[in-house]
Amino acid sequence: MADAEGPVPGPTQVNGIVTDDQYGAQMAELAGGGWVVVYADDSTGSSTEDIRAAIYNADGTLKATDILVNTSVTGRQIEPS
Repeated sequence: MADAEGPVPGPTQVNGIVTDDQYGAQMAELAGGGWVVVYADDSTGSSTEDIRAAIYNADGTLKATDILVNTSVTGRQIEPS
């Protein structure tokens, strides 16, 4: 990952929810700068997972986290892309 100054050093935690498992993270650049990370979240305590996202500004600061992406709750939502 990089911001306007160059590479962002070290790992960055994107999930604010830390219970159970979050996995399968995928990252994409956004038009105009910044990036979004999507990931599967298994913190609901049920047999279904959610797809959540975190959005970063071009300067590397966090804009939003733990955004629920999927609107379907039938079955498992496990393959963010």
